[in-house]
Amino acid sequence: MVKINNLFWVLIMLLNVVVSPCRGQNILIQQYDGNIHSEKISVVQNLYFASSNLILLLKDGSSNTFDLPSVRKIYFDSSSSVKENKTENLAISPNPASNTLQIQGIPQGSNVLYIYRSDGLLVFKQQVDHAESISVDLSMLSPGLYVVRIAGLTSKFIKQ
Repeated sequence: MVKINNLFWVLIMLLNVVVSPCRGQNILIQQYDGNIHSEKISVVQNLYFASSNLILLLKDGSSNTFDLPSVRKIYFDSSSSVKENKTENLAISPNPASNTLQIQGIPQGSNVLYIYRSDGLLVFKQQVDHAESISVDLSMLSPGLYVVRIAGLTSKFIKQ
């Protein structure tokens, strides 16, 4: 049950953090037998767990059911979406980090920095105006995996 619960929260985090601003993406479900099922996010109404199944409910009323132990990986692919400028990358250091995190590669302009726990909970929010790099105090965070999101760019880091 723990594995399902963790998978659920990771999925919720991905849906909230990664998918919402990225129209045109696909959700892909890779199974251990090598099969990969792909659906456009725009046609998915709901994704949930029932018993030991992963269920994709589509907006047309149909659904796809996957035996949870057969699911190897759930991920998102934007290769079929509208082309975006992929030259922008966040550089995070050090990773893992202890007390301070340096974030570089922030696009110019007024941005908001978000840091989420691995379960999807927003734990830090800061306005970042016209800075290409910033330093973030991590002393208030517990050790664990975190996701950083700013100006549509996402990266992850580990707090020791």
